Amino acid sequence: RLLFTFIAAVLVCGSLQAGPVTAETAARAARNWFSGNATRGGAVEPQLVWTGNYDVTRGPLAVPFYVFNIPGGGWIAISGDDSARPVLARSQEGSFSPNDLPDIVSEWFDGYADQIYFLRSQSSGNETAKAQWESLLSGESTTRATAVKMLGTVLWGQGVPFRNMCFKIDGALPPCGCTNTAGCEVMYYYKHPYGRDLPIPGYTYTKVINEESRTFTVPGVEDQVVYDWEHMRNDKYPSGQYTQQEADAVAKLIADCSVMSVTKFGPSGSGAALSNLRNGMIKYMGYDPSMKRINRVDYSAEEWGAILRNEIDENRPIVSEGYNPENTSSGHAFVLDGYDTEGAFHINWGWTGSYSGNTTFFAVDAFSPGSRNYNHNQHALIYMMPATGEMTVKLTDYGIAFSYDYYAPPENRNFYVNAKFYNYGTRPSGTWFKVFHADYRNNPISELTSTIWPGSTAHIAPNSESEKTNWYCKSVYDYKVGDKVMIFYSIDQGTLWYPLLATEGPKVPYCIPIYDIPFIDINDECTYEAGEPLNLLITNNRKAPSSIEWTFDGETVYPDKNGDYRINCLTTGNHTIRAVVIIDGEGTTLVQEITVK
Repeated sequence: RLLFTFIAAVLVCGSLQAGPVTAETAARAARNWFSGNATRGGAVEPQLVWTGNYDVTRGPLAVPFYVFNIPGGGWIAISGDDSARPVLARSQEGSFSPNDLPDIVSEWFDGYADQIYFLRSQSSGNETAKAQWESLLSGESTTRATAVKMLGTVLWGQGVPFRNMCFKIDGALPPCGCTNTAGCEVMYYYKHPYGRDLPIPGYTYTKVINEESRTFTVPGVEDQVVYDWEHMRNDKYPSGQYTQQEADAVAKLIADCSVMSVTKFGPSGSGAALSNLRNGMIKYMGYDPSMKRINRVDYSAEEWGAILRNEIDENRPIVSEGYNPENTSSGHAFVLDGYDTEGAFHINWGWTGSYSGNTTFFAVDAFSPGSRNYNHNQHALIYMMPATGEMTVKLTDYGIAFSYDYYAPPENRNFYVNAKFYNYGTRPSGTWFKVFHADYRNNPISELTSTIWPGSTAHIAPNSESEKTNWYCKSVYDYKVGDKVMIFYSIDQGTLWYPLLATEGPKVPYCIPIYDIPFIDINDECTYEAGEPLNLLITNNRKAPSSIEWTFDGETVYPDKNGDYRINCLTTGNHTIRAVVIIDGEGTTLVQEITVK
């Protein structure tokens, strides 16, 4: 069973008193929503079918949400607390069957429940949610909820025939894995690549099965192949309705994907990391190297939602994953391929269309209710598209380094740096590189060398590593905390320059710090909006602090259960953040002023 908490915290902080919602009030909200959005005539009468296995007879405080079926087709999930947005999920077709839920959908609702219970424990309210509730309960809302954009990815699954060519466990076919299903659904969306030339190496993994730790070796895929997109079906592969050729076409794609994603197969579930899917799609399947795995914790709820909507607006489906923060070995991946006028998203769960109807949407646009931080272990792949040939080079595991074993910071002196590059694209790279002085957000400040490498006519061949390159750089005199030396690249012969962040691995350095003093990480304007949360973070280029003590306006800030420091809800005015930081046994006091409007 896949545990899963990649779930929208549809709760935001505010100053109003929250309150539980009764079944009667929830039914009225459901009735009004469908009355305003119904395609059928007449009033609707919601039928309560599920409260998430929470006992409704114990009163509204025991119920985190209410799910109603609508006669004639459709269902809606209403929050059990008026500090959350009223509509958590909804569909204008089919019915909700609590006894036949895919694991991932059931666990998605468990996430709603956890967050609503947390919000109740904080006794906080939400002005935006209150306005939504008032509008919905009054029946005044006349806005019709409609899809803004739908990409329509194919509704495949993990069973037969999708798993037919996957690695077997004790002679039996395991599920092919949600990450592989999601990745292949995106590849089918583009019907790319035409084929695969490079062999995919095998690997060995260890997995606990029936309380026994076992080791398995998955063989590599040596053959070159042309993928049979013509015979892959654009449907759920209904039993008995597809040919052997159609089954083999999709099974081959998924089998190759499962090996390149280094899937850990198991009899009841198979898992693969999103980063492995990304690397495999770029290296073996010809997808654009700009594809990026982003982490939810790096963005506000508004920023995260905007990123997802922008990808869909640009006709790029998104593969997302979520892990239980208390058990990072379990999780689920799925495809986001649409959104509606209420800010909810259409999700292709990879469950052969279950709960993925065209009018089925789930709230996924705000993730962090207070100190129960659900931002951890949640990621998404953006820029998922076939390679454009624009940028296919990354730093090798050599990284960027000082030349001639000189490791002092490059302040007030000239210096040399060197690096190696690898072109993992399918065509020669004419990318230009240059060394820059950059700020702590990787924005270029000044060029440190006039040398462009490899030059206007030289190229790095496909799947090839460059020679080690040395740059003679001028000294850096005017620098601030967090500034660094970085390599920038250009794909238009020097008109625009971008920071080269892609490396062979997470520990490979992409920059050289200039000034090694910790600082409190805030936005460029030192200004925030009232109601926003603020994560308290220290940035230090070389050594992590051994301890940090935080105060906000003189009040001590304590870590949450995940060890994170956070101001859940900023209020208007000027505020002082203070941190006492211990690095190498020495204490430093940092002070930062911010303004909240």
